[in-house]
Amino acid sequence: MPYLTQSNAQKIADRIMEVVPYNINIMNQNGESIASGDKARIGSVHKGAVRAIERREAYNVYQDTETERKGVNLPIIYNMQILGVIGISGDVDEVIGIARIVVTTAQLMVENDIFNDIVAIKETRLNNFLYEWSQRKEEDYNEAFLNQAEYFKIDVSKERVAVLFHLKRVRFSIIEKIQRALRKGDYIIRQSMDTIVILFEQGPQLQKRIGDIMALSSDLEKCFVGETSKIALESVRSVDKVMKIAKAMKSSQQIISYDDLRVECLLSEISEDNVIQGIVEKLTEHDANHTLQNTIMVYADTNEDQKKACSMLFVHRNTLNYRLDKIEELTGLNPRNGKNLILLYIAALHLQMEE
Repeated sequence: MPYLTQSNAQKIADRIMEVVPYNINIMNQNGESIASGDKARIGSVHKGAVRAIERREAYNVYQDTETERKGVNLPIIYNMQILGVIGISGDVDEVIGIARIVVTTAQLMVENDIFNDIVAIKETRLNNFLYEWSQRKEEDYNEAFLNQAEYFKIDVSKERVAVLFHLKRVRFSIIEKIQRALRKGDYIIRQSMDTIVILFEQGPQLQKRIGDIMALSSDLEKCFVGETSKIALESVRSVDKVMKIAKAMKSSQQIISYDDLRVECLLSEISEDNVIQGIVEKLTEHDANHTLQNTIMVYADTNEDQKKACSMLFVHRNTLNYRLDKIEELTGLNPRNGKNLILLYIAALHLQMEE
């Protein structure tokens, strides 16, 4: 890519002309003017620049002629390549020093742009690797993948925890704050419009660190903590499941971990056999406003404590018993029976997750 563009060349010319009483011309590697104090010259071919490019050295004109004005033309050379030419009209002895300063400025600017590109490319490669890491099964940790991990100095065998932060909106300033709070071995592996997923190294202070990050901004609404694993994919999958179940259950907790919802996570993995499928179908057909579904969830969450269940549902005990009877009538399963309640709870959980 051309590092000496019309835009940055004009910035150099304008900045130098603020302090010197000479017109600065900057030409590209073909001798075409791309920046000048005289805007009418932009786009024209500069003969002095063409000669400097052909010679690969300065081309100086000591007297005005019919085709040339006196001045200097210095090629901008970087890494043995000619990127362009600096042209300054005036007495050679007076302007040669200024021309050298402009050439040095252009070289430093190009070097800085190249360095930034290298950094950006490496950062892109790292982000791609982190995403790939979060999607790989253990059996896919092949030699090429492990070599990449070694290149980035990442120990993929350590236990890590995926943590998903849900934001009102993702802003660069928040990401910067979070990045400053991370330690060596912690990696941001995924970002979207309203979530950031980070792989943390497991450690005794992790819960406190998560709490400290949540305190960085009021835009950080909720946080979901996955299960610890040496395989990044397993922890990432678990944190996605925690978020999905917590949202389905309308949890009010700000920080919710896999341990908080371990039972629900395990139950959500149970295949829907004929009994579960039958309950789901009947609740879907006859419980449009989710009254019975919510009753099942609350009744199970309160360990069949009718007083607590009534309080959470804002209903009288008679209403609760009516609903429990209705559930048995509809599904053929008595929710007052522990094993039956488990089946009903699994069905209600699947319905909430689908919604």
